[in-house]
Amino acid sequence: MKICILGLMAVLGLSVSGWSVSLGTAQDPDPALPPIATNRTTPAEDSAAVLVSSKHLIGANLVDLKHEVKGKVDEIVMSRDGAIAHAIVRVGAVLGVGGSQVAVPLQAIRAEQVEVDQSTAAETKESSSWLHVEADLPRAPKLETPAHLELTDAAWLQKNFAFFRTKLPSQWAAKISSAQADSMVGIDMIIGGEVFGQGGESLSYLDDLILKLNGNPSAPYAVLGHGGLLGVGKEYVAVDLSKLQIASTKDGLHITTALDSNGLAAQQRVTPDAYPELRLQSVRQRVDE
Repeated sequence: MKICILGLMAVLGLSVSGWSVSLGTAQDPDPALPPIATNRTTPAEDSAAVLVSSKHLIGANLVDLKHEVKGKVDEIVMSRDGAIAHAIVRVGAVLGVGGSQVAVPLQAIRAEQVEVDQSTAAETKESSSWLHVEADLPRAPKLETPAHLELTDAAWLQKNFAFFRTKLPSQWAAKISSAQADSMVGIDMIIGGEVFGQGGESLSYLDDLILKLNGNPSAPYAVLGHGGLLGVGKEYVAVDLSKLQIASTKDGLHITTALDSNGLAAQQRVTPDAYPELRLQSVRQRVDE
């Protein structure tokens, strides 16, 4: 697979060197392998999808079709099963200060893989950002509550999805209500968090979440770090997000899994921060199982 260098730039001149995996072009050498089996997408949706590390999406610019910067991603908020997610985008900021926040459904963000010429001037690289949004972000419905409670209100969500010319997934339209205020979680609140086994033992920590853009957006995979001593010899595995349970407690968010230490070690090993293994169709299939 051809590895793309992403021209993803933060507004203060900070370059974000991320990674992406185009599911439509990622193939194994063995032509006899069956197509990826997943309950999240149809083959057509999967062929258009791009996997993105949450670490590289937060802090990225959103641009319009003219490559003009329209906002910066402050955080990602998702449902606990990863089925629905929004980029919380700051618009109208001056040198990173002030402005307001809007919630852009991931369905409204188009990931474009771009080859960046290393000899290109920095200011030109910035205009090569690969996250496109067509909507006029300053006119989008504003997030006005500190905890983004708007994202648990069905009427507000319907209005927001309509503004971005996208559609609230039908399986969520009937479930979201103000009584489920804790059903949405900010990714930055759980990245780095401990993952506990059913007996309460600490098994690993959540190193990253892998988001899927284009096609049918979701957060299909989690990357867990475990083992090692003082950061040496640590291993990383990719698991289906459904293998993790995120619950609220008096001390905050608590992440558990039915896996034990042997089950964790048996999961698909990946290499941070690029996770090249996820470029292979058969690897994603094993993680999905």
